[in-house]
Amino acid sequence: MKLPRKTVYAILLAFVFLNFVIRYPRTPHGVGVDSFSFAVLSNAIVEQGRAAWIVHPLSPFGLYPLSYPSGSFFLTAALASASGVSLEVATLILSFLVAALSVFAGFLMAREFSRNDLFAIAVPLVFTLMPKFVTNTLWEVPARGFFMTLTALFLWAVLRAVKLPEPRQIAIAGLMFLLMSLFHRLAVLMVVVFIAFLLTMIFVVATKIVKKQIPRVLMSPAFRRRSRIVGLAVYGSVFAVLLFGSGVLETYHQGAYFSGDSVITAFGNLAVSLGRSVGLLAPLAIVGIAVVLFSRNKGAPEYLFLSTPLAIVPTLFLRSYTGFYIVTFFALFIGMGCASLISRVPKKHRSLAVLALIVVASVSASQAISFELPRQTFMSESEYTAGLYAKYHVSGTLACNDGLLGSRIASVTGDAYLPIGGATTATYGPDALAFGFIDGFQTIPVPITELTIDSDALFAPVGVTVGADWSVMFSNRLGTRSERIADTYAVSVICEDSREFATYHTGWGVTYESLLLADLYENRYKTFEANGVRMWLAF
Repeated sequence: MKLPRKTVYAILLAFVFLNFVIRYPRTPHGVGVDSFSFAVLSNAIVEQGRAAWIVHPLSPFGLYPLSYPSGSFFLTAALASASGVSLEVATLILSFLVAALSVFAGFLMAREFSRNDLFAIAVPLVFTLMPKFVTNTLWEVPARGFFMTLTALFLWAVLRAVKLPEPRQIAIAGLMFLLMSLFHRLAVLMVVVFIAFLLTMIFVVATKIVKKQIPRVLMSPAFRRRSRIVGLAVYGSVFAVLLFGSGVLETYHQGAYFSGDSVITAFGNLAVSLGRSVGLLAPLAIVGIAVVLFSRNKGAPEYLFLSTPLAIVPTLFLRSYTGFYIVTFFALFIGMGCASLISRVPKKHRSLAVLALIVVASVSASQAISFELPRQTFMSESEYTAGLYAKYHVSGTLACNDGLLGSRIASVTGDAYLPIGGATTATYGPDALAFGFIDGFQTIPVPITELTIDSDALFAPVGVTVGADWSVMFSNRLGTRSERIADTYAVSVICEDSREFATYHTGWGVTYESLLLADLYENRYKTFEANGVRMWLAF
């Protein structure tokens, strides 16, 4: 299907407008969990004029201790500094900009895979409205969301380099991989994808050699008629071996909807996980893969397309992260399935079929926001008010009994807080250097045998105990030990999330009793109280 160029541009601009409508803020402030600690680090760059955690060539990629992939921090800080707006406004603007860029990135990627305009239009629509992509490009620092966009541009650049292996094209592909690595450590999974692609191309070359050796058998009409069935059988067998032989299904025996040791239960949880990431159109991915598998005269794009599912299967054990890297690939699979089905609709009804696709994709995105937003949570008015109070009336470090609350307040104040890492309650991290909690540290290499695909760094720090010190302070009563820790980190005020429990602090997913808060209730005055937030002048 071929469309006029102006028509294609008009459709893409319409998709941009649709994405803006879908992402119109439904909350009074930003959403997310890690986004608030990211905003604090972005603010540190603005205030200090540098990223204090960049102490090694691997630090910008988050592969050195006390660091994190820092592309999103620099991007947010740059926009806030250049425009003069607050970081909260900058994150909102970036969410819209990433959504708009993703429409064109998806289109470029699709055009490089196929010149079919229907496919090239379906992919950016499906991609930008996938639930996992939408919920990671709302009002938050663009880390995972921009990583997905860069994945699309990386695939585009790689295919161009394969078709036209010039130094410039190869350099562009390398640059895209570098940018991906600056936004998320999952960029390493692209290596897995291209290993699968390389193995597929080796298999294709071997098949061509065999055909030349026994042409009478492999080129006979009877074999050619059965080649599609044979190809499907081989592909399905490899897929099944990877799925059942890699142990992936064992990680899906427990879920929100199904629980048990059966294969059916694992498949149910896997389907739910994929559906929550890619949306209602997920079943069409099977159609798209089948269409490419049965196509003739395959080239590098088709073989990359087919090798990707095989590469993804063994990585599905990374259950918490799968949605962040499968979205881009599923957009291709689903887009091919949509294009194939729509092309079979009579021309007079084809416009209605396209409209139905847009409606389903939009409903899927809207439902994802409605379902995920309450789970994802956002900064409440009381937390924002507490942040404004702390900005003007609290000096020194603000220590909170809950990391998420601390990062939200600090995203308003721009000042140091404990525990570092926000909701993740990190033992050590870039925050420790950004806040000046430590001046330097020693490292030791992590043994190669202990490195895995989800390892955070190639080295481990020695003697950095910021997270542990925070926990010790909250576990002890007012006295010498807690005061010594408070003095080390310049803590003057204790902040408490008082909505659910009394005298507690939570870290590493565990709730502990807080003797410090119990003493504050009896021996100190509250300096601030809002809905669910209290502050105490402790030290």
